[in-house]
Amino acid sequence: PPAPYDHNIVLVSESARFHADGRGAWYGTPYDAQKALLAGQIRDAASARVVRYGRDPVFYRPVPARAVCDYVLFVGRPHPAKGIDLVLGLAETWRNQRFVLAWRADLPDHRIAEVEYRERMLRLPNVEFVELPVVGHHEKKRDLMASARALIHPNVYIDACPVVPIEAQLCGTPVVAWNRGGLRECSRPD
Repeated sequence: PPAPYDHNIVLVSESARFHADGRGAWYGTPYDAQKALLAGQIRDAASARVVRYGRDPVFYRPVPARAVCDYVLFVGRPHPAKGIDLVLGLAETWRNQRFVLAWRADLPDHRIAEVEYRERMLRLPNVEFVELPVVGHHEKKRDLMASARALIHPNVYIDACPVVPIEAQLCGTPVVAWNRGGLRECSRPD
């Protein structure tokens, strides 16, 4: 294995610092084998500096209230660790609520998972799928987030710096998520 890093370490959150001790963000999940790249690679995680991701509040902006639609949105990669099974389970139970799931399956394991999820969605009339385009990806994602009644972010793993909830909050969209990982650092209670 490569030698541990010991200087000029920048992490995106305190949560990332916590998991740099070797456990990784997947610790205690069914996906434990998928360790974060830096897990165990930092000699002294306490010396790492945290610099959080930034997002453009002019680009990610609210829409007028009349433009908000009655759907619950999920945006993320099609992978079981993203909690898509939980979203679809909720849609199966809450049949009178519209759900929109949006992603682009670029990696081989994402394309495999997408097949299963899309088949499951076909059986749910209250679920719509939106494939995010290559060109205009961020614009489409922003527009979906700004128009959603709420964003659901049910990651199974400890997300060190969840970007989608930050973007949704800038759009004025409420976020429903686990109170763990980097989400605690990028949101504030009302």
